[in-house]
Amino acid sequence: MEDRRARPRKIAIAELVIAASLSLTVLVLLFVHAMHAGALWRDECGALRLAQLSSFAEIARNFQHEAFPLLFPTTLRVYSHIFGTSDVALRFFGFAVGAGFVGGTWFMMPPKERPLLQLGLVGLNTTFLIWGTTVRGYGLGSVLVLVTLGSAVRALRYPTLLNLVVTSCAAIASAHCLLHNLALIAAMTIAAVFALWICKRGKDAVIVCLASLACALTILPYAPSYLGADWQLVLRVPIGLGWLWQQFLVAMGEPWWLMRLLWLDAAILLLVGAIVRFRSREQSQSKDTAVVCFLFSFCLLALITYFGFLRLLSYATHSWYYLALITALAGAIDLFVVFTGGKWLRIARLIIAVAAYCAIPIGIVGPITQRQSNIDDVARKLNEAKADDLIVLNPWFLALSFDHYYHGTVPWLTAPKISDTRFHRFDLVKSKMSEPEPLAEIENEIRKTLVSGHRVWLAGGALVPPDGRIPVKLKPAPDPEFGWNTDAYTTAWSQQIGAFFQAHSLSAAVVLAPENQVNSYENIPLWIVEGWRE
Repeated sequence: MEDRRARPRKIAIAELVIAASLSLTVLVLLFVHAMHAGALWRDECGALRLAQLSSFAEIARNFQHEAFPLLFPTTLRVYSHIFGTSDVALRFFGFAVGAGFVGGTWFMMPPKERPLLQLGLVGLNTTFLIWGTTVRGYGLGSVLVLVTLGSAVRALRYPTLLNLVVTSCAAIASAHCLLHNLALIAAMTIAAVFALWICKRGKDAVIVCLASLACALTILPYAPSYLGADWQLVLRVPIGLGWLWQQFLVAMGEPWWLMRLLWLDAAILLLVGAIVRFRSREQSQSKDTAVVCFLFSFCLLALITYFGFLRLLSYATHSWYYLALITALAGAIDLFVVFTGGKWLRIARLIIAVAAYCAIPIGIVGPITQRQSNIDDVARKLNEAKADDLIVLNPWFLALSFDHYYHGTVPWLTAPKISDTRFHRFDLVKSKMSEPEPLAEIENEIRKTLVSGHRVWLAGGALVPPDGRIPVKLKPAPDPEFGWNTDAYTTAWSQQIGAFFQAHSLSAAVVLAPENQVNSYENIPLWIVEGWRE
């Protein structure tokens, strides 16, 4: 008969083997993606250009245009000064962030415990592998919030001055890298105070509140930059909880059905563990009760505070907006199972990790081997343009990555013409939306180029309306129907450009088509337009 005391050891060995295998697999997948990601896309170029401004003071004046507080552009500035700004160097930056995540999962676990759900649900997640490793603050911010969570657990177990300082510093760093983390830090604070109150540790609860207040005060200097940015209204759209939830499900990664099933299993694991833990009088009074209560409360509160933050922000969210949330949730459930200590819960956690390890990597090879952009191909093709030709970028935001890769001398314009294309200047776009004829200047330049017998190269193409259809032309913002919706204006401008070429050019041809292995966010066609007719 098998010795029952040998089972925990076997489980521990299995956990170590699977955690090590998952860690190695994640690192391999990160390397594969770094080798295939290729050129930076516009959001990455905007972050890089911000970090490369002439002085820190100038970065501080413009950081709000690229979404991230000052720690991220400062980190990127230091990194690029040391390693350069080549595609290889910057893809290695993403790999280093991913490797930091793997290290962070091991850091946050107690001694002799291994990370499983974090590596299986996040490390093998396409949202993390692709968008967490871009030259943006989402990946680094997620790593820092994971470190904050692990430090908070240590501080709850061992409330020493050192642990409290480390936790406070991690919280401040995570908030100054990714503003979304404020919602998670708020959830941690409320959960910690609640857990300490349950355990009758009122003095520690007061200390947590004071530390959280100090963290919040460090964010106050950002208030004028964010609250005074009236141009943000062009990015706000009416979104409900249904939309946010659907995007959260997308952020769980590919293949969609499997990842959602595994996350559902993890949620069930959390609920079953809570029922088992808190029904047992002996366990409910153990030394780790505060930690277990904190982790369970945090999982519930994190969803509320994070969705509340996104609802207040009112941006049309993408999958990477949720990366910090899913990272923190996976970490909290992982720790919850460890501190709950039930053998069957640990076995169930191990099964989820094994299922992820066996089934997911094969299905994500396609997405992680896609290039982020083909703008470098477009820039190379435009070396064929003649000196008196004209390059037009449609939509305007393609200029961020185009300016990074194009080194020719042919003049180029955006549609509509934006005077500063170093990063996302939605304040200038807002001004264009208010003009009665925002495309008049660019149409005049196109006309002069074609009348003189030269060519117009149209990067990004245009929306050509069917014959006889009139393109949409919105009124100066706010439009009676679409208000300040920048997407509506961008679509209308593209239709007007397409109709202008349709009405006045003699020929138009696609010289560079979108590619199959390029991410859809920046897979740019290139047209060449010739001839003029009235």
